[in-house]
Amino acid sequence: MVRRGRGLIGLGIVIAIHGAIDSLAMLYQYLGRLEFLAVTEILLITVAIILALRIYRKALSDVQQISTQETTNSLNVEVKQ
Repeated sequence: MVRRGRGLIGLGIVIAIHGAIDSLAMLYQYLGRLEFLAVTEILLITVAIILALRIYRKALSDVQQISTQETTNSLNVEVKQ
């Protein structure tokens, strides 16, 4: 998000997620109810899956872009020869 000029928005999102997870963990420790622990774990797993999928899609598009550029470059070299 920093590269796109939205660093403060990204920071705010990360702070909000961190605060929500920490609050639920604190409630579990304070009240001792397993529901808070379960919600914390589900939230952590959900965030991890979303981030992993976004990173995977970004990496896949980068690989496809590099592959397209290499193909274009090799075709240009063949045409010049």
